[in-house]
Amino acid sequence: MAMSAVRDVRFTDHARARMRERAIAEHAVLDTIARPARTLVLADGRLEFQGWVSRGDRRLLLRVIADDDRTVLTVVTVLATSKIAKYGAPT
Repeated sequence: MAMSAVRDVRFTDHARARMRERAIAEHAVLDTIARPARTLVLADGRLEFQGWVSRGDRRLLLRVIADDDRTVLTVVTVLATSKIAKYGAPT
């Protein structure tokens, strides 16, 4: 999905809370949506955008889970994980 196809990106309250808890900046999420390392369609039809964030000297997989109705992309939750192989991310 190209970012240009999305007119608006919104965040659920849950996604904003997880971003605060996990110290994930909004710009990192938006960058991952715009230029993902990989995009998956999940079993429930949601999209998962995968990208990278750094925490000190650690490189973490950023997972952005979103609903897309073709006009608005709604970010549902955001995770940063060191379990890169578990999620099959390209390295």
